[in-house]
Amino acid sequence: KGREWDTVRLGHDFPTVNKMGDADRRLLYVAATRAKLTLDISECPPFCGGNDRMGGGEDGESATQWIPGLRVTYTQPMPTII
Repeated sequence: KGREWDTVRLGHDFPTVNKMGDADRRLLYVAATRAKLTLDISECPPFCGGNDRMGGGEDGESATQWIPGLRVTYTQPMPTII
């Protein structure tokens, strides 16, 4: 199955939802399922959204567009940090 940790934090280096390929989705699934107790998705673009640079700006710069994250439904109460 693979290694597991009590707490896993998914970083900001995942692509946003609109740019995820199958390999990215598989990696996200594996990373998320390594948490035994706590999964921190607060900085992970597929869940919290993020800015994507879109090419083709008239002045030679890339336009930036906000991409929303996936809606998360919690099946258990979130743990509180004391």
